[in-house]
Amino acid sequence: IYVPTEFVRRDIANHYHVSPDKILVTPNAIDEPYSKGKVDLKKFGITGPFIMHAGNAYPSKNLERLVEAFGLMIKAGYKGQLVFVGKRDDFSKRLEKHAAKHKVGERVVFTDFVSDAELAGLYEAATVYALPSLSEGFGIPGLEAMSYGVPVASSNASCMPEVFGDAVEYFDPNDIKQMAKVIKKVADDTELQASLRAKGAKQIKKYSWNDSAKQLLKGYDL
Repeated sequence: IYVPTEFVRRDIANHYHVSPDKILVTPNAIDEPYSKGKVDLKKFGITGPFIMHAGNAYPSKNLERLVEAFGLMIKAGYKGQLVFVGKRDDFSKRLEKHAAKHKVGERVVFTDFVSDAELAGLYEAATVYALPSLSEGFGIPGLEAMSYGVPVASSNASCMPEVFGDAVEYFDPNDIKQMAKVIKKVADDTELQASLRAKGAKQIKKYSWNDSAKQLLKGYDL
């Protein structure tokens, strides 16, 4: 059985009563950053600094709490926006209603589908990448953000500490106040941002599809 992290390995072994010896950790990796990033921020209604999250809005992503944490950040003086990047669907529409309910809708942007160039441009322009997930199997978006030099504030749940190491600032995904405090800290502290960029650049070098392929082949030889 191939899994992307030690966290998933333990989870499967415990839940399904499978011998750990039959489970091989084969880490994921990320592709090279898209080199021709280009985006018209005004097209999406982005007018200043912003916190970014990319991907779907499934419940496990914990984005409703991120919206609530963003509301606390605004009350604490944060002047920027929160930008959700990804194709619009029923989940994102529900999240949009949640933002309106908590009276932060005017400061929250939903881009809908973006091109590769626009996604790269959004990464390059973001101040912080927020990853509040309750559970991930690996956490590729966090590493992808690091590859574009974006400081990451992440949940400390499931596999995230294993994959990200000391290259991000962590928060409890169930604690909205702590989430707000940590994300705002990263957004406001330029020295911390520089430190996280440097650590992120080192962290992403620990993963490659070549190494993953070697691990996959190793499994066939066992």
